[in-house]
Amino acid sequence: MTSTLPSWCPKYNPLKHDPVTNQEVYCICKKPDEGELMVGCDGCDDWFHFSCLKIPEQYRRLVASFYCPYCQAGITGTPRASDADPVNGRKTLWKHKCRLEHCFMPCQENSKYCSEEHGVEYMRAVVQGTHHDEDSSKLLRGMIHVSEGDSTKFTELGQGDIHARKVDPQLSPEAYKNIVTTDAGLVRLQNDLKNCENTTIPRAKEQLDTLDAYIAWLADVNAKLNEETGPSAEGEQDVDTTNEEKKPRKRKRKASNKRSKVKKSICGYPQLDMALPCTAEEFLQEYNAAQENADSTQTELRGICIKQKCNKHNSWVAIRSDQRQQEVEAAEAYRERLELLVRIRQGQLDQLYLEKLNSEHRDSVAAAN
Repeated sequence: MTSTLPSWCPKYNPLKHDPVTNQEVYCICKKPDEGELMVGCDGCDDWFHFSCLKIPEQYRRLVASFYCPYCQAGITGTPRASDADPVNGRKTLWKHKCRLEHCFMPCQENSKYCSEEHGVEYMRAVVQGTHHDEDSSKLLRGMIHVSEGDSTKFTELGQGDIHARKVDPQLSPEAYKNIVTTDAGLVRLQNDLKNCENTTIPRAKEQLDTLDAYIAWLADVNAKLNEETGPSAEGEQDVDTTNEEKKPRKRKRKASNKRSKVKKSICGYPQLDMALPCTAEEFLQEYNAAQENADSTQTELRGICIKQKCNKHNSWVAIRSDQRQQEVEAAEAYRERLELLVRIRQGQLDQLYLEKLNSEHRDSVAAAN
C-alpha cells in the first residue's frame, strides 16, 4: 500500500551516480555531497538534505528515526511485516525537545529538559512570571510542600516522565511473563538492538578504520614518490660557467626549481577493496617499472588507479571518508532509535501489566464482597 508524496517532493529517481562526473548523488535533488547538512534514511539508506526536506537545521539533534518521503510512501525501502505496527512503522520519529523555547537539544532520559541548568532556568522563569494572586500563592505553597522544603527537589519539579512507572514482576510473575517478557515486538526490538551494538556499529567502525589505514598508506606512497623525483630535478642545475652566463643560469635554475616543487601524486582509487596490497616500497618498485616502459598505457596497478590527473575519481578520498563517517553516525543513530523504541514498547507493556494487576485486584475485591 502506497501513500501520496508531498507536493514539494519530485517523483522518485533511482539515479545513484552523475552520468557526466560519475560522482555519487543523493537526496531528492540528486546532487553530490558538498558538505551541506544531511540525514540518513533508515528505510533505503540514502542521504537527504535538511533544506530539500523543508526541515529546519536546528532540529538536527532531535531526529530519532528518519524515513524519507519515498519510504513513507512505500516506493522505496524493504517492506517488513511489522510496518503495520505503529511502534515499528515507516515514519519519522522525533526526540522530545527541551522545554525551553529557545533550546533545540533533546531531553535527557526521564526528563523534560536537556540539562539540569535548563530545568532550573525554566522553573525560575515560571516562578518569576507568576502573578501573586491567591491561586498563584496556593500553587507555590503546593510546590514547596511537595518538594519538602528541599531547593534541589523544587527545581526538579516537572522533570520526571509522567508515563514512567516502576513495576514489580514478582507481584504476578505469570502475568509479567505473558505480557512483557515474551512479547514478540519487544523481543524483536531487543534482538535488533543487540545486533546493532554487536555487529552493525563495529562493522561500520572497522570499515572506517580500514579506509583511514588505506589513505595513510596512499599518502606514504605519494610522499615516497616525491622523495624519488625531488632531488634529481635539482641536481641537474649545479653547473657553474663564466660570469657572463651566471645571471641567465640563475634565472634558469630558479624556473627549474619552481617546476620541481610540483608534487606528483597518483589517484589511488581502489577498484576492489581498501585492503593494503603491499608495502609502499614494493608498490613504488612496481610503479616505477611500469613507468619505465615508454609505450605503456597502464592506468591500474594491483587494482589501484595510478593516473596522476584522474577526472573520473576526482575527490574520491573526501567523498569516501564522508560516506564511511556517515555510516558510523547512521549506525549510532539507529542504535539510539532502537533504544527509544525499546523504552516505548517496555512502557506500553508495563502499563498493560499494571492494568492487569488492577483488574485482578478489582475482581478479587468484588468476589470477597
